[in-house]
Amino acid sequence: DTVIATEKHLLQAAVETDLFSSSPRYAMAIAHNLVVNDQRNAGEYLRLMGDVANLDELNTKRGFTVSALASGEMGERFAIKQLTAKQNNVARFWSEFLARYAIYSTSIPELVLAFEGSHDESVKANIVRAVASIGQQTELPWLREHGLASESDRIQAAGIFAFVEIVGFDGIAELEGFKTI
Repeated sequence: DTVIATEKHLLQAAVETDLFSSSPRYAMAIAHNLVVNDQRNAGEYLRLMGDVANLDELNTKRGFTVSALASGEMGERFAIKQLTAKQNNVARFWSEFLARYAIYSTSIPELVLAFEGSHDESVKANIVRAVASIGQQTELPWLREHGLASESDRIQAAGIFAFVEIVGFDGIAELEGFKTI
């Protein structure tokens, strides 16, 4: 398709000319067009964006959020893979994204693995919130063990939130008997 070929050329030019640094808003718009218009390859464009984007920049964060959401399940899987990034700002950004927008139950096993592999309390707390966002009652034993029983205030608070989010008022008695840190 001519439109996609043109957009790919524009994205390559944006990467080569460092447009992601000098004008992230426009660079992210070019990349987003490809994510929307060439869904089969959306993961490739997200990876390319991730390689060159500065997640300390607000327009980049906004652009990435919209593009990942437009990518659907592929965008959620991309976000989960970023939880193991060596740069704390990358892992934290994507964990915040997942805490707000995770919806695919197929993501839960990958989120659990990312939780176990992370040493960052903020990332872990956001992963617990992401599991709550997906809302599967089957994850209650995991939430009890890793959220509610955590020795970290931040993770335990996320666990309480997650528990209430999934169980609702039916969990009041259990929470009343629970001791916080």
